[in-house]
Amino acid sequence: MGFGFVLARFGIFLRSMATTGVVPESGSPKFSVSVGTALIVIGVIVEVLALINYRRLISQLNAGIESFDRPSVLGTFVAITMGIIGSAMAVYLLFVR
Repeated sequence: MGFGFVLARFGIFLRSMATTGVVPESGSPKFSVSVGTALIVIGVIVEVLALINYRRLISQLNAGIESFDRPSVLGTFVAITMGIIGSAMAVYLLFVR
């Protein structure tokens, strides 16, 4: 969520700098605002899902269930999603200017 906020604010900053004429208008800052907003929304969703998973884990521990041999689906999803988004941002920064 923090990275999304910084990315979105940077797009807004670029847009304001371009309107004042301090920097030339380059590309579309809407991309960084859109991606930043998407990252914030993904962060909120992950936070809610983590809370649900935490509550379920606590209730299972209180019930005496000790077998937790499955991998975390939420952790796997977050890792893959952030890897894809990070790769897309790297490609954007390298090739789209």
